[in-house]
Amino acid sequence: MRVAVSGPDSNTTSVYADFYNLHADAGVKDGDLAARQSNINQVADYIATWSKGNAVFVFGDFNSRYSRAADTAIRELLASVNNNGPLMKDPWIEIERSDVAPTAETFCTNPSTNNYCETVDKSYYRSSPLMTIQAEDFAYASKLFLQADGNILSDHNPVKVNFTWTAGATLQQSRFWGGPHGTWFSDVPALAKVSKPKASLLMFRGGSRLDSVGLTLTDGTRFAHGGSGGSQVSLALGPSEYWVAAELCQAQKDGRTRNFYIRATTSTGRTLQAGTVTKDCVVFSAPRGWQIVGFLGQDGNEVDQLAFVYAPQ
Repeated sequence: MRVAVSGPDSNTTSVYADFYNLHADAGVKDGDLAARQSNINQVADYIATWSKGNAVFVFGDFNSRYSRAADTAIRELLASVNNNGPLMKDPWIEIERSDVAPTAETFCTNPSTNNYCETVDKSYYRSSPLMTIQAEDFAYASKLFLQADGNILSDHNPVKVNFTWTAGATLQQSRFWGGPHGTWFSDVPALAKVSKPKASLLMFRGGSRLDSVGLTLTDGTRFAHGGSGGSQVSLALGPSEYWVAAELCQAQKDGRTRNFYIRATTSTGRTLQAGTVTKDCVVFSAPRGWQIVGFLGQDGNEVDQLAFVYAPQ
């Protein structure tokens, strides 16, 4: 699920994180190991597609231990091990194990008497350019989950992690408009590699609905999302002109909510529009001193869902 951590109703900035809860296959036989590896790799592949550019939390009963040589998939989740994976961190390894995954088994009692031992219940997280996350403390909160007579409520020790977060310093985003259909896209990873991004050309396509949105940055980086229908319109921005506001209108087509209209407004008051105005519209304004430099959302032949990426002017 995608959670609005802050500002879900704000027409300036909002902060989102993607949360994954799982329960992987149990057992230590060859078939169990293969199934569990497949379970975890499936989640990693999904994150790569549907959480591109986003902050992510993953937690649950992995039925895996770092100390088992055959349980390799959980290590592949870690940024310190796999540069091509989802680039996660494990708070237990960070805080209790000095950033080193164990190779020797240390089983926990229940209730656990320490936080150093390893359980199969794990949590992972990663920051993004839009949201910086830090694990502050880790604990097996076993004593908080006991019955009145002192007996345990579960055969698993409860895992408790306290996180702090801050919004991105160089990139932020608006909330989303439209419906949750189509394929996820995000310009955030590309924008994070650009020093002081600025839009130099806006390009939209529209007719009955909003077919596509796009822009070119001053360094030549180009973003385009949606299809090839409708008519194309464009607007070249001056050296000191910024895209500072956008109006979006949504409605339903074939039972699905989509974006039907966009109007961009620059810092000099010039506008560019495409599509058809509906009765359900909203204006997104970049924070003071910031500008719109990219997009994130979901698309297909048209623009189903859309949010804007902001950067300082």
